[in-house]
Amino acid sequence: MSALEKFVISNEDQAIELLDLILNNKINTDHVNLEFDGWPTYHMHVEGEKYHQTITPSIMNGFLDLQSGIYKSYAMIKYDTEATQCLTKTERQDLEIEVKVEDGSSTYDINLTDIGLKLVESTAGKMSPTQAVVIILSCLVLYFGKNFLQQILTSKKEAREAELEQQKHTEDRKERLETIKLFAAQNEKFAEVMAKANQFDPRIKRMEQHAIETNTSILKSVQDADQAEIQKVVSIPGDVAKELSITPKSRWEPIRIDDWYRVLEVDSSNAASRKIRLQRVSDNKELMSVLENDSLDQKNLQLIQQAEWKYAKIFLKIQTLTLNGRYKESRIIGAENIDETDDE
Repeated sequence: MSALEKFVISNEDQAIELLDLILNNKINTDHVNLEFDGWPTYHMHVEGEKYHQTITPSIMNGFLDLQSGIYKSYAMIKYDTEATQCLTKTERQDLEIEVKVEDGSSTYDINLTDIGLKLVESTAGKMSPTQAVVIILSCLVLYFGKNFLQQILTSKKEAREAELEQQKHTEDRKERLETIKLFAAQNEKFAEVMAKANQFDPRIKRMEQHAIETNTSILKSVQDADQAEIQKVVSIPGDVAKELSITPKSRWEPIRIDDWYRVLEVDSSNAASRKIRLQRVSDNKELMSVLENDSLDQKNLQLIQQAEWKYAKIFLKIQTLTLNGRYKESRIIGAENIDETDDE
């Protein structure tokens, strides 16, 4: 039996390098022991009249969204769902972030090495060693890496500049965006590695979307500051953070809406792609979703049929596009179990 080879990750570059080696089949991950030392971390320094050794409500909201992203990623890794209700009380406590506020203008530091170890533990017996290392390292560089943050900021800046180009009297707002100075150089290797990781496991793409949403929330949280430095990547005035956090109103965003539903109606006129009318139990919101026979195994199809016949609640995994609370192109990609208990 081969001895375990220990990989101690103490910075983002090491994480990206290991990901690259694994995705190119240059390491046998059957014997990899992954550890973290001093990384990942999250750092933010905020200057302004309200920011003196304090956490304002807006900053707190940003960190709460960061916490939510960690919970969602853990749930995806361990339970293959974004529904965080599946997490136990102990898991939530283990994954809870601790924000330390330093002297002077508010500096927030979060040590996340313990959370990295919890992610490692969550994969035990759930997936192959290769899959485990790839999805854990991908999760950490997406949420806490400097490279992805820089990629997000660059993309948002370019998109916002293009949008302002179509509007009148926006010269001063364009000038604000020009004040952004990124501290780190663009890392082309990071983009290549993450493109391979996205192809390796579809959950990584979903984590990427959540990481974008989380970073947008952090940007919104510092829009009242004089100046904010995030992850030692960028230093921006609050009004620029506000510009960058504006989301175009006409863009449909891909999300998952895994939850408990009732099957109200099934249109089987096209047996290969049935149209299912659903009602979400949590808020009674109705939506139409497509059920494609070749995307689900027979067991899942039978669960959905039973839920319809018995008017029972069923937990469904659904991919959809959303805009202003509306959904379109919803597709059922999984069905877990039925709850026939009458709780009404």
